[in-house]
Amino acid sequence: MKYLRVIFIVLLIAGFSTISAQNKDDAAGVKSAMVKLIDFSTSKNYKDAASLIAYDGDDAGRKWKDTFKYPAEKGKVKRVCRYIEKFTVISDKHDFGKFSMKKDGGVTWYIQEVNFISGGRKLSVEFSFVKSGGGFLLGKYN
Repeated sequence: MKYLRVIFIVLLIAGFSTISAQNKDDAAGVKSAMVKLIDFSTSKNYKDAASLIAYDGDDAGRKWKDTFKYPAEKGKVKRVCRYIEKFTVISDKHDFGKFSMKKDGGVTWYIQEVNFISGGRKLSVEFSFVKSGGGFLLGKYN
């Protein structure tokens, strides 16, 4: 019985280590996508930004699984980029806050907080990503 407890504890610790490593990989992937989106937004590179923004239109087959098509769907891409860019304009710098994951409506969201800092003031904004075959795509922001 004592050996079973030891084996159980070892398996439990190994499981948590695997989950923790996966979370670190996900956090790094989301942060990398966010850095690129900030760069693309500030340089008005909408074509490349489109490849990092999840489609959220009326086509249920594409929603949260596909990216916006540029230039055909450039209006939405520009709106998202302008939203991101406005925070960079009013701030001196930014850093990354907490990372979390949440399931909602069958979709797993990877949420990255970005702190936009100007002087002594900090504005925190959450950017929510979905995982796709090619990496992480921005889906929601507030």
